[in-house]
Amino acid sequence: MSRNRRSLLRRLALLALPAIVVSSVLAASGPASGSGASSDVTNRPSDRPSFVVIMTDDQRMETLSKMPQTQKLLADKGTTFTNSFVVNPECCPSRAATLTGNYSHNTGVYRDQPPHGGVKSFVQHHDERSTIATWLNGAGYTTALMGKYLNGYKGTRIPQGWDSWTAFNVPHSGTGHYFNYDLNINGHLKHFGGAKDDYSTDVLAQKASTFINNTNGPFFLYWAPSAPHKPAVPAPKYEHALAHLPKWRPASFNEKGIKDKPKWARVPRLTKTEIHRDVDQTRLDQYRTLLSVDDAVGHIVAALRNAGRLDNTMIIFTSDNGFLWGEHRATGKQTPWEESIRVPFIFRYDPVTGNTGTTNDNLIANIDIAPTIAAAAGVNTPHVDGSNILDLLNGSNWRTQFLIEHMEGRYSPAPTYCAMRTQTEMYAVYKTGDRELYDLTSDPLELHNLANDPNYDQEINGSGGLNDQLRQMCSPPPPNWKGP
Repeated sequence: MSRNRRSLLRRLALLALPAIVVSSVLAASGPASGSGASSDVTNRPSDRPSFVVIMTDDQRMETLSKMPQTQKLLADKGTTFTNSFVVNPECCPSRAATLTGNYSHNTGVYRDQPPHGGVKSFVQHHDERSTIATWLNGAGYTTALMGKYLNGYKGTRIPQGWDSWTAFNVPHSGTGHYFNYDLNINGHLKHFGGAKDDYSTDVLAQKASTFINNTNGPFFLYWAPSAPHKPAVPAPKYEHALAHLPKWRPASFNEKGIKDKPKWARVPRLTKTEIHRDVDQTRLDQYRTLLSVDDAVGHIVAALRNAGRLDNTMIIFTSDNGFLWGEHRATGKQTPWEESIRVPFIFRYDPVTGNTGTTNDNLIANIDIAPTIAAAAGVNTPHVDGSNILDLLNGSNWRTQFLIEHMEGRYSPAPTYCAMRTQTEMYAVYKTGDRELYDLTSDPLELHNLANDPNYDQEINGSGGLNDQLRQMCSPPPPNWKGP
């Protein structure tokens, strides 16, 4: 058994002990180095793992097929979770859930803009004081955020818990954060223009490599590029790549029969112009922007290897939500449909995953990231809604369902809703009273809404049925709604 694997098993064993026993063992081990060190640390600094979370923006799982370095360096060396999801399919609430391990009803962030959304709501709800960054930083970890923080963030303020801060400011124009953007670099704003070397994904990749090479002791790096968020602007070297990418036309594309869908979804079919502009061209440009992310993965892994850290660094690659490419006559996100909530999730941690690529079909959610990292670091956390993925990989029982919640906003196609995703079904209840139920085993594309089928009445409305389960999970419900 390797030294790293023994160290991991020791951490897991400690976490299973009563807190008073753990504290006694830790006190005997001595405190960690660095500012804010606490007795919650279970390992000497040289033993503790480092962490890299790569969080893309609006990426679908299918796009991984065109990211060869991500496949070779992460998927082929780790575990790809094939049923991985977010608990609120919009940027800001999803990232708040990732950083805290909590559902929207515990972060206070239901959408991208206030009230009840955006960075302002996150600050007002005091969750900046308790995130994976503050937990680790208080235990002697060096922490860094690079790229996107939360929607609406601007200025030179640095949230609590972060030692190194390189965050996008609110963009100037419709070019997003690819060219012509500002970065808050440790409290000082710096503008990047339209030159080739200003392409943001490449800039952030270089800064990530520098951080890894220059940091002593264990660290946590949250690396969050703009890609492939629209308007997706590829790097000049990739602006003509993938010219022969096949069009995306599943059976759910521009769906013909939608009378069984909720009223809000019964919109006109996409026109040829909309299909070309909002589906085909957007999708192609998203793939092209991800080629630079793929390059960045190569740079980050190379930096970890050169620094002698790769064999003791947990790397998680995921996204803040999916994206609709014309399914059900829709584009964008924010719905409880599979295309919005399903995201890529690759987990490489050599002491656990070894060097052989595997897949796992258990239900993983973004709320699991923070508690997993905390557990591997041996850091105590407050109560969180997520679970430790290391427990799953160690053979423990795992969830069979999770909650999805979202509040309607300025750009949201769907009314406020609560939904639940099980291993075989998706059930949603909207503020309007509309409901959706899909059997994902026989209908993975969600073409046939069963919510009004009398054959499913008992399953939905019976004692302990889907309604009762969803009501219990969605508590409290989103603001201004009594809930399902």
